[in-house]
Amino acid sequence: MLSKYFSEFKIGSYLFKMNLNDLMKLADRKNPSHKKPDLTKELPVAFDESINELVMLPLTDSYTEFIFSMFDEKDLAAMRKIKRKPKLIVASAKIMKKFIPIIVFAIFCEGFTSVMQKAGISYKFITKDQLKELDTLKWDY
Repeated sequence: MLSKYFSEFKIGSYLFKMNLNDLMKLADRKNPSHKKPDLTKELPVAFDESINELVMLPLTDSYTEFIFSMFDEKDLAAMRKIKRKPKLIVASAKIMKKFIPIIVFAIFCEGFTSVMQKAGISYKFITKDQLKELDTLKWDY
């Protein structure tokens, strides 16, 4: 998501590069003896310029949550106020001469809960009143 808009950015002493090869070249140049990542378990996401080391993120952790954890509550509150465009990404298939979203077909065949579990999607049903309280940095709707 971020790489669509940025090739690199900095938060404190952390330099984030969206291109993994560029990040590894920077680490090799600044500290040739840096710890090499085990890409089956962790992902290098940034370079900490204060200690000249790669910053690793376990593959089980959320990159977005890691980035947000670096901001204080005042900055997060400001980010929550930013209006976002809704994300409408739909994969369709032509069935009986009609295009329908594949998700609709999958839900018809498998059921809503089964499809969401297989896709690993966290979800919850909320009322319109609860929508105002939804943390838009963590949830889409």
